[in-house]
Amino acid sequence: MNAWITLLLNVGIGSAIGGITNDLAIRMLFRPHREIKIGRFRVPFTPGLIPRRHQQISIEMGKLVENHLLTREGVRQGLRAAGMEQKLIQIAESFMQKWIASDVTFRELIEKAMPGALLDGDELAPQIRKSIYSAYDARVTNWLKGIEDRTVESLLPTEILDKVEVLVDQFGEMLISRLKDYLQAPEGQAQIQALIRQFIGGSGGMFGGLVGMFLGDEKLVAKIMPHLESILSNPQLIDKLKSTLLVETNKQLERPIGDFLGMLSQEELDKWKEKLFAKGEELGIGLLDKRVGEVLSNFEEKISTYWLPRIAHWFTVKLEENVDRLFDSLHIKEIVTKQVEGFPLERLEEMIIGISGREFRMITVLGFVLGAIIGLVQGLLNFLT
Repeated sequence: MNAWITLLLNVGIGSAIGGITNDLAIRMLFRPHREIKIGRFRVPFTPGLIPRRHQQISIEMGKLVENHLLTREGVRQGLRAAGMEQKLIQIAESFMQKWIASDVTFRELIEKAMPGALLDGDELAPQIRKSIYSAYDARVTNWLKGIEDRTVESLLPTEILDKVEVLVDQFGEMLISRLKDYLQAPEGQAQIQALIRQFIGGSGGMFGGLVGMFLGDEKLVAKIMPHLESILSNPQLIDKLKSTLLVETNKQLERPIGDFLGMLSQEELDKWKEKLFAKGEELGIGLLDKRVGEVLSNFEEKISTYWLPRIAHWFTVKLEENVDRLFDSLHIKEIVTKQVEGFPLERLEEMIIGISGREFRMITVLGFVLGAIIGLVQGLLNFLT
């Protein structure tokens, strides 16, 4: 009888030791939060494992996030993922629709964003205008420098390039038509008479005198005009004119922009930029009392189908190109490290227990079971001996 009691005691004591040890080990992961000292001596195992390794954990967590979770290549793949550009377009589209439905005018928008930017006469404040013009001038200058080596053809939209031949044909026909109209007009008649006088006067001799005596200027013009009109109506001449214009147009399209910019002096270029800015300023002032939505609605289809897809594509490409620079400036590892270091230990304990509480309880139960088994084995050994 005493042997059985001893066996049960061994099982109970072993189970209690195993369960309590595992439960204590789990608690010592988190507690105590601070070291405990008796006099000058620190109590062993204080603080707990996680509080003692808190800083090291935060550093390793920062490395983990930067090197394995939020990586540069991962961000690039996310930007390349299907639907990224479409999501940006949808966000921009939603933003545009809010502005279209809004009653805000451009004047209200400017006064809210830049108080004092507009004077009583609907003019930009001198300092504001100077700042805007400086930015505009620098942007235009840089843009012109950037396209100096590009051809005219490379800057024109495909829609225009596809219509070059048609436009040249129309221009050739218009040129012939205007020339015919000019020859029929009094100015044209006078020009022909002047040319005839010059020709007859330059001929000299008896022939020139006879022609001038028997045929007056008007008669000569009347004789020549039908032949001129016949020549101008000749299909071969018209086709030749069109083909020549097309060849010359293509030559000009293949020339670099720098050739045309070189024809302008710096003073002429500055005047051109000033005129363009003044025109834009005039148009902008005319829009002050119009609703932003009213203006946007006029270009809604163009913005939705043309500009937004291109802006979204440009934005994603630029983001992808600058991922390395973005990561270098963000210092993700340092950010994560500081966030983990500043995370309260009590909250961290609650979070881990909330996630793994069931597993921790199973470990404690396993400790009781293993302790009971060890106690049973020990008791049986004692019983047998």
